[in-house]
Amino acid sequence: PPSGIEDHLAQEGLLEYFSVRVYSCVERVPKPNPRIFNAALDRLGVDANRALYVGDKPHIDVIGAHRVGMYAALRGTTMPTKPKYRPEILIRQICDLLEHFQIETLTSR
Repeated sequence: PPSGIEDHLAQEGLLEYFSVRVYSCVERVPKPNPRIFNAALDRLGVDANRALYVGDKPHIDVIGAHRVGMYAALRGTTMPTKPKYRPEILIRQICDLLEHFQIETLTSR
């Protein structure tokens, strides 16, 4: 897997919350191809309507997630103006996801 992404999740204290991580570069299936999103869903064993995809490219990540029925979170600073690119959640950084879910952080235990 891409070490930069794994390192970032670890630095943010979030790696343990993502037991399944699927990378298009490893799977050799480019986003927004539905197969990459469905591979993640299959490995998680969940329905698309119970999953959230986090990405930073609305034209690839949000579109791909929505095509298979997943929710999308976009890492960025502005909400896209085109409705087809709009995620359910806009975050500035990955750790902002904690604000949207009932998750205890390691420091609050």
